Amino acid sequence: MNTDQNKINCSIDLIEVLHLENLIFPNDFDTNSYLTHIWSCGQKLWKNVELTSYSNHDISHHSMKILEYFLDLEKIINPGWSDYEKLIFATATIIHDIGMQYNKWAGNLIGMIDSFPEPSISFDDVRAKHCDFAYNLIDYQIDHQKDYKIKYPQSFLGSINFQAATALGRSNIIAASHSTNNSEKYRQMLIDQSGNFEEKITLEFLYRPRLLAGYLRLCDEFDCSISRIDHPDRIFNKDLDPVSKKHWMSCMFVESLEIEVDKHNLANININWQVPINSDPDTITKIKSFLNEIRITKIISEINAVNEFFADCNETHHIKQIHVNPLKDEPGTFYFDFDTDLIKVLDEAIKS
Repeated sequence: MNTDQNKINCSIDLIEVLHLENLIFPNDFDTNSYLTHIWSCGQKLWKNVELTSYSNHDISHHSMKILEYFLDLEKIINPGWSDYEKLIFATATIIHDIGMQYNKWAGNLIGMIDSFPEPSISFDDVRAKHCDFAYNLIDYQIDHQKDYKIKYPQSFLGSINFQAATALGRSNIIAASHSTNNSEKYRQMLIDQSGNFEEKITLEFLYRPRLLAGYLRLCDEFDCSISRIDHPDRIFNKDLDPVSKKHWMSCMFVESLEIEVDKHNLANININWQVPINSDPDTITKIKSFLNEIRITKIISEINAVNEFFADCNETHHIKQIHVNPLKDEPGTFYFDFDTDLIKVLDEAIKS
């Protein structure tokens, strides 16, 4: 992976990695000011994380890791990502999970946005509806740009111009389409649109939203490693639901996911798996079987689902050039400094 991409940790790095510095789109659309503002709003919404029993969803790690994978996959796209597509995708990565913080930011909007329930809903409901919450927050701001009486948790529009508002609106639909189980209506919005979206004003302004939506969903799935686990001890929390427990386990036993593009423009996905140090052979076998079932199968399933989405909307580009390699025979190791039997917890997660 490009070392420059590993440095993404603020809006300035983001702009530099995308090579969008000093780039001005038509009608004085200043990308630096736009992305800096969107980034700042996203960071503020993630300032105090509520769903601590879930894996890391904030923009400093998760959203930027998605962007790294997106840039890694550019070699299999023909033509490669345009500057405008990079801008739209970067915006979508920043906003795609802000709905996970719903209980933290929704208070002032109750009664204004009809679809918003009182901000004390369960964690499971937040996870199930987070795409709707994020989409409706930004969509409402775009539709009520001149209503200055509403106090938003963050004003993503700020003082940006029409072109920036259009970009934000496009990014919003793409961001909301990322969920495996709860984003069908947003994917349908893209399917229902006519044409192939290739606005060939210039090559730099090429825009393929359905392609971007598919790759966001896929790159979101790729980011599942131990770096998303801030507090490993929380795996032992009795209140942690079975779905989350499996997800935490599938992250804990993955050191990293790497993308290598060969000379035939085939992207090879390599999952570097790991086990607790001094694990016995039976434990190693059990963990490998778990990862094959939970991680490998899920990634392959997402690739197939994204290809089906592309077929449904007559998108000419399919991602058949992505191959998921089997897990290597020998795993890496990591130190797990807790007395509780991790494998017992894994068995419980598998049985649930």
